[in-house]
Amino acid sequence: MLKTNNYPSVEAVPLGRPELLLRRGTAAFQPALSSFAGVCGSGRAALYWACRGLSMPSGTRAWLPSFHCGVEVQAVLDAGFNVAFYRIGSDLTIDEEDLEYKLRSQPGVVVVIHYFGFPQPGIQHIAQLCRRLECVLIEDCAHSLFSRHQGRALGEFAPISVFSLRKTLPVFDGGALQVHTPFLAAVRQQPFMAPAGLKPVLEPYILCFKSLVRRAIGERLAGTYRRLRFKAEQDENRPPRDRPQYQTGMSRLSRALAAITEPSEAAARRRAAYAALDARLQSVPGYRKVFESMAPGASPLSLPLWVRERTSLINTLRNSGIQAYRFGSVPHQNLNRSAFPETECLRSNILCMPVHQGIKEAHIERMAAVLAPMLERNLHGRSRAVRN
Repeated sequence: MLKTNNYPSVEAVPLGRPELLLRRGTAAFQPALSSFAGVCGSGRAALYWACRGLSMPSGTRAWLPSFHCGVEVQAVLDAGFNVAFYRIGSDLTIDEEDLEYKLRSQPGVVVVIHYFGFPQPGIQHIAQLCRRLECVLIEDCAHSLFSRHQGRALGEFAPISVFSLRKTLPVFDGGALQVHTPFLAAVRQQPFMAPAGLKPVLEPYILCFKSLVRRAIGERLAGTYRRLRFKAEQDENRPPRDRPQYQTGMSRLSRALAAITEPSEAAARRRAAYAALDARLQSVPGYRKVFESMAPGASPLSLPLWVRERTSLINTLRNSGIQAYRFGSVPHQNLNRSAFPETECLRSNILCMPVHQGIKEAHIERMAAVLAPMLERNLHGRSRAVRN
């Protein structure tokens, strides 16, 4: 096994780097930050306020996808909605017939997730359906900041969209809420109530201090810390931690770091990292991508793979300093899993490899060198079936 201290570690998301503020640069992302209807502490909080801002009666029906991580479902519940689910196919696309059938019998708010930075191919048709049935569509772009579809940015197809800035930007916290007033007025006359009085917390500054300490002590001790930190997460059936912080806003530190990001550059680097890792793994037995090709305009959150024995792979990668991760392994308790059997393979067999804008050539080579023999061994191992 490769030793962590001999190679650069590979983080799951771009780390907050306060030293970037010392460099000269334009505030390229500042106009977008200023245009948001609300900037919160997290994407989860943004979704909560997206629902609260509609000022709908308590118990209003909200439709969410059967494949989710759980926190977005809880945010909608906490906002006072009655949650139900529509079907997501094993190719991660929305079952539009299932959604339309459910909306015609029980209209309400619809939350659509663009998974891993890739657009839902039917988003335009779904937006038209929601307008026709006078349902409010919310685009969950937590995975897809800077992604585009058919010449438009994701988040521009719906009256309301939400983003998790810390999944894409080198910041310590941040979520954003976007409202397209003309789209919303077409389905709902009552004006949207933007969040007010949100207060920042100390946690982002604590994370900033930890990141500086981690760099000061070096890769050896930092790697040991990470192994201890993730040891408790080896049980894949452990429910997600419930730490709702809807009242917090984005820290000034993270706002400043976000503002100097160049969106086109970040998206280009992500696409380049995705393509480079994909090229290194193409000839490896057992290598199977979730998406056959990178969608035009996608700004990938990760390179998702179909694998067997995912927990073992994640632990081995982490022991080698590579922070691969999973999404949606534990659904919200309100989901009747037996009603959506096609979603189970998504929960159990998708492994996400980092491809963010902080990834360098050395990281690509390291991930390929560690992952390739694991995929080949995993292919011939005994395991539950993965998607064909």
